[in-house]
Amino acid sequence: APMARALIARAIEAGAPAYNAGNVEGCMRLYKEAAQNLLRSCRQELRPSVANSLEESLGVASALSSGISKGEANQLAWAFRRAFDEQMESGGSQRSGGASALIAGAIEEGVPLYNRGDAAGCERVYTAAAKNLLAEQAGSGGGSGGSSSSAANNAAAQPQ
Repeated sequence: APMARALIARAIEAGAPAYNAGNVEGCMRLYKEAAQNLLRSCRQELRPSVANSLEESLGVASALSSGISKGEANQLAWAFRRAFDEQMESGGSQRSGGASALIAGAIEEGVPLYNRGDAAGCERVYTAAAKNLLAEQAGSGGGSGGSSSSAANNAAAQPQ
C-alpha cells in the first residue's frame, strides 16, 4: 500500500500543523481531499473498514457542506484521521509506521485536552495509546518483559 501510505503521510504532514494552529476547518478540508483521492486512486490498497469509514465521513461532509460548524469540522477531521491511522497501522512489515502514527495521533488528541485543563482526558488518551502499543508489541512477539510494560504505563500516566 505504498501509494496510499504516501498520500496519507502528506495529508497528515499538512493537516496536523493546520489543526494545531487552530485551523480546524482547513485541516478537515485537507483530510477530506486526501480521502477523496484515496478512494479514487488507491481504493485497492485500503482496508475495507478504512474505505467504509472514509466513505461515511465524506457522506457526512457532503451533507453538511452548506454550513459546517467548527465542532462538526473537528469531528470530521478526527474521523478522517482515525481512518488514516488505521490504514497506516495496517502496514504489516512497516510496524514502526503504525506505532509512530498511533503516538502522533495520541499526542495530537491529548495535547489540546491538556492545554484546555483536561489533564484527566489527556491521560485517558495517552493510556489508551500506551495499551494499544503494548498490545501491538505483544501481538508481534516483541515483548521484553514486565519492566517495559510498567514503564509505558507510568509514562502514560504522566502527560506532557
